[in-house]
Amino acid sequence: MLAKRSLDARIASWSTNADTTGGDPLTMPDGSPVEVTADDGAVLRGLDCGEGPTIVLVHCWTGTIGFWAPVARRLVDAGFRVVAVHQRGHGDSDRGTAAYRPETLGADVRAVVQGLDLRDAVIAGHSMGGLAAIAFACQNAEIASERIKGLVLVATLAAPPKDPRLPDIDLDISKFLPIADRAMKPVDYGLVGLLGVFGTRPARSQMEAARAGFVMTDPDTRREAAAMMMDFDLRPELANIDLPAVIVAGTHDQLTFLPGNEEIAELILGARIEVLHGLGHMLPWEAPDQVTEQIVQMAKG
Repeated sequence: MLAKRSLDARIASWSTNADTTGGDPLTMPDGSPVEVTADDGAVLRGLDCGEGPTIVLVHCWTGTIGFWAPVARRLVDAGFRVVAVHQRGHGDSDRGTAAYRPETLGADVRAVVQGLDLRDAVIAGHSMGGLAAIAFACQNAEIASERIKGLVLVATLAAPPKDPRLPDIDLDISKFLPIADRAMKPVDYGLVGLLGVFGTRPARSQMEAARAGFVMTDPDTRREAAAMMMDFDLRPELANIDLPAVIVAGTHDQLTFLPGNEEIAELILGARIEVLHGLGHMLPWEAPDQVTEQIVQMAKG
């Protein structure tokens, strides 16, 4: 009974914790629909918002372009153009036939950059979106050099994440996804499983949005993308990235742990890292001001 009261009090606190999204983590700024066609024929759909220097936003696993919404709103208000496209199998974008691999996601970013004829753009990628940005930069050095000003990699990974608190063991999270799907359905207690996704003081609106993104993403896409992130390694290629880069990471990230982000910063020549204390994995929601600041600095640098 004591444990239940303690859990109920914690759940109640989620609605009173400060919400950096103003209770609206998903609403993108007004914009025009865009479509690009990937190498395998998949149509990738998104939004083109605002005017000014171009920022490309690439979202996370089981997310949508809305997972960047608080940052997108700030960027548009600050005089930037924001291009955000749903990753394949997410949101309104086709799944396509290509295997879910880093090279596929990197080619999708190239399709956006070339298909929309973007130039002097900053690419900001969160989590799996950062993986896609890294893969693009590694695979397309000439295109990146001609068209991209820099990379902002937010709570991301270049190899399977390793929990520094646990033994060095391989863990295939894709096998646990059906359990997670069922566990997250209860209205209140279903959110408990998301505590590891956020920092020390999660806001309920953000937790609800994260749960909705997970549940709404096609199960096959969830599984295939999760399996990819447990079986890849881009670290040997990071030294070949010839772009300015900043990595933004939270000390309480329990999905893409801080040491992995620190390693990315060490392996990309000239990269730096911005560490946000007490914050978790969902930094575009948890810290939209700080993430926006790093993107603006890159765009103006």
